Formats: sequence, C-alpha cells, structure tokens
Amino acid sequence: MGSISFAKFLEQSTDQCQKHEVNLQRVIGSPTGFKCPICQREDLEAREQERVKQAMANYEALRTTGVLKNKSIVTDDTLWTAGFKNYDLKNDEQKANLRKAIEIAKKYIANKDFFNTILTGNAGTGKSHLAMAILKTVNVKSDPPRQCLFVSWDKVVRDIRTGYFSKDGSGLDEGATIKLLSDVDLLVIDDLGAELGLIATSKGATDYVARVLYAVLNARQSKSTIFTTNLSSVDIDKNYDAKIASRIRRRSADHTITFRETEDQRLYY
Repeated sequence: MGSISFAKFLEQSTDQCQKHEVNLQRVIGSPTGFKCPICQREDLEAREQERVKQAMANYEALRTTGVLKNKSIVTDDTLWTAGFKNYDLKNDEQKANLRKAIEIAKKYIANKDFFNTILTGNAGTGKSHLAMAILKTVNVKSDPPRQCLFVSWDKVVRDIRTGYFSKDGSGLDEGATIKLLSDVDLLVIDDLGAELGLIATSKGATDYVARVLYAVLNARQSKSTIFTTNLSSVDIDKNYDAKIASRIRRRSADHTITFRETEDQRLYY
C-alpha cells in the first residue's frame, strides 16, 4: 500500500511566514487562518519537550521529596501537620529545644556534613513533633531535592515480624525495608526503644531487632539519622550492643535535644 500524501488536503496562501519565508497553509475547509507549517511543527515540538520535562520533574519529585509522604510508616497521622510554627511552647526548655531543632534543620539543608540527632526525654514531650518538623523542612527546602523518610520503629519491627509468617502478603519484607531505610538521605527513627516493651524489664533488644537495626545503621554510617527515644543514654547501652549504641550516637554530641523538665503534653488534651 502506497503512502498517503497529505498535500492534497492543504491549501496554500500567497502570504509567507516572515520568520521562515515559506507559504502559509491550512487544511482545506478549515475555519482557522493560514499558518506557517514550520512554526506549527516548532510549537508542537516545544510543547512535547515541555510535557517530557514536566513528566521528568514529576518523576524526580516522586523519587525524592515524594518519598516522605509515600513511603513513611507513621502511626500518628497528626504528625503530618507538625511544624516549627505550631509546636506548643509551655516552658523555657521547649523554647530552647525549638531553637536548637531549627538550627539542626538548617545544617541538614546546608548538607555540608552528616551527623545524627537524638531527641530524648519522657513520653509526650513533643520529640516526634520536632523530628517531623525538621524532616519536613529539609524535604521542602533542600536543593537539590533529597529523600527523607519517617518511620515508627516499633511498627517497622512488628510489620517485618508479620511478614515472616504471612501467607497473604501482609507485613513488610525485611530485605526491602532495610534497603529503603538504608538508602534515603535523611531518616527519622521514631520512638526507638518502644519495641523493647517496658524499659524496666532490661531484657534488651532481641537478636532479630538487633540484626535489623544494625543492618540499617551500619549502612547509614555516612548519612544522617534522627532518633526520638524515651531511653536515656544508660538505657541505650543496657538494651543495645556496643556497635549499635555507637552508631546511634554517631556525631550527635552537639545535636542532642533533651527534655528533662517538660511534662507529658498529652495530659492537657
């Protein structure tokens, strides 16, 4: 079958395109005016390039800044609204800790070096709120964009355990989860120690928990990680082996936010 010539469907104008010096044309019977075929082709190519550019931008956003919303494991949905501006200030300690959290976020955005941050103290003092505020700020303001992830550690541990015995695909795959937590640029491990049960039991992390945590932290030795925990430094040493404890504290000496005076804020709601 021979190729179809579209020339017979076109009518030419005696007017020419001032840019390309070719006759204007249009489809026979078309209500639109005569146009330059080269200008039309260039316009079509420009729109296609813009479409591809936007598609690539959408993919890059999904691959980087989109990770926080799409891949995080958050058990308290109210944390998604957490920010520096709505952090409830009731005492001087909270004010000082807010200022420190903002400075830490600025350092992460500058991205000149990696370091860990530890937010420690009693339950309900706003540690998770500040951790999420730091993470969201870095996620929005980093240039170039970076992958940020927030995970409730107890939920991760429980879901991986479920995945071991699941026959219906529920739970998390251990290898895939370790890879995700290892690969992101900035990770929040929220409520470290909750997987241990009561701190007073002093039974320590199980071999399974220790294996997963060590695999993640060992892979992240050149990346930044934020921890929130009710555990004291002594509790960390008591419940985790020395290698894990060392990796938790990595470069955190100047980036530890401690709540000693603040009461459980949830008592007021």
